[in-house]
Amino acid sequence: MRWPSTRCTSRVAAAAAVLLLAGAAGCGDDAAQVTPTQATTAGPATTTAPGGPPPVRVIGETGETEMVGYGGCWSEDGMTSCGDPVWPECPSASLPDIPAFAGDELTFVLPFGEVTSLTLTTGDGTTVTELDPKPRVDWNVVVPDGPIVLRAEVPGRGDPAWAACLLRVR
Repeated sequence: MRWPSTRCTSRVAAAAAVLLLAGAAGCGDDAAQVTPTQATTAGPATTTAPGGPPPVRVIGETGETEMVGYGGCWSEDGMTSCGDPVWPECPSASLPDIPAFAGDELTFVLPFGEVTSLTLTTGDGTTVTELDPKPRVDWNVVVPDGPIVLRAEVPGRGDPAWAACLLRVR
């Protein structure tokens, strides 16, 4: 059942819609911005708040790139940045491409020394691979093109995640 609307409630709804659209128009691309202690489910989203985790370097046979922050929580200097983005889609203007041949070895280089858990989620978000919880870890490309999300548990700092688009070179 629809609620009856009056001219007043219609104007309020229209004003709210304009404000939402105006806020979204300022983003400049398909990435939603996450601010300290604010979580979002809109996506794709990257964690760009002050105090967010540093990027993860990925070294492969075709070169080096950096994965970008993609959700989880990160605490630094008394601030906590959190995001809960939807599963990324590739290609994406907000995510870097990692070109790789099938079977290539990718080395993930985390920007901190201690990690208690490290997982790599691929494909449609249902395939999770446990990796050695080390600051530098290797993984062989065994999946087709698509999004990859690396998540770490860092003692005292949080559980940040980073994302990129795996671009299989045929």
